[in-house]
Amino acid sequence: MDFSGFLVIPLAALVSALTIIVMASVPKWRARRWFPVSAGLSIFLGVLLMQPWQALSLHEWKMLPIGLGLVAIWALMGCLIGAIPALLGVKAVAIMRRGR
Repeated sequence: MDFSGFLVIPLAALVSALTIIVMASVPKWRARRWFPVSAGLSIFLGVLLMQPWQALSLHEWKMLPIGLGLVAIWALMGCLIGAIPALLGVKAVAIMRRGR
């Protein structure tokens, strides 16, 4: 059984939250979209954790598209889980800065 999903979801949440915080703190990047960056990086890290290059048999190579699809779903779920508190935190900081 592949347990990489248990690693991919928190990793994707962390990558998503850090991407949002960095893009909100750097003035040039405020207009950029955070989701494609964090989703692409999370899926890439998830594929690295899955290690598809170690597939030895033809049966494992046939199961590879299913595994890649699951990694993509887990990474996108993790991005959404990490994005909610990060966006709320960035919004709270923006509101506190305006209140000064």
